[in-house]
Amino acid sequence: MNQDNPLAQLESIEMGDLAGQELLLLDPNDAPPELDELQHQLEQRYPAVVTHHADNMALIYL
Repeated sequence: MNQDNPLAQLESIEMGDLAGQELLLLDPNDAPPELDELQHQLEQRYPAVVTHHADNMALIYL
């Protein structure tokens, strides 16, 4: 996370804190079932979260 993001200053965050943020997530087809479920819940509960999916885990760490 960019250190200029206000969330970076928090010790912990909750799903709702991500509203209005852009997230890069692992493609659901490549994600472990637990991560896929978490991503699905996030997208359903907080539609204001903008998600992008990467098909390569290495891209997420750039």
